[in-house]
Amino acid sequence: MRSLVFLGLLALLSGCNQQDRECLAKVGKRLVEQMEDAAGTSPDPVASGIQAVRGSVGGGHLDSRVVLRLRWERDLAGATIRVRATGPAAVQLEGTLRDEAQRGRALEVAKATSGVEQVEDKMQVK
Repeated sequence: MRSLVFLGLLALLSGCNQQDRECLAKVGKRLVEQMEDAAGTSPDPVASGIQAVRGSVGGGHLDSRVVLRLRWERDLAGATIRVRATGPAAVQLEGTLRDEAQRGRALEVAKATSGVEQVEDKMQVK
């Protein structure tokens, strides 16, 4: 994916001066980093570990990363979960789940998200 972004940037940069190219290259690199952070994934296991330690690069998007990961989790289909950042490395999960297995999975996914150190459980089982 990273190579596709850079190839696309190269195509766009053909009519730009050196300063524009450098600026757009930085923007492209930052975009890829933010996409990887949002998904909580990285192709490099070392980079993933570093991201987990340092938390969010941009800060303030912790709840968005958790929401994205919860939304793609098959075991949480049909669950209504709201996520709110309550601190720099803390989130609160609130909503309605069908069973305790969903609760456990939601907590597990949230805790495994890059930058999350603490998860507050305010979820209810029907």
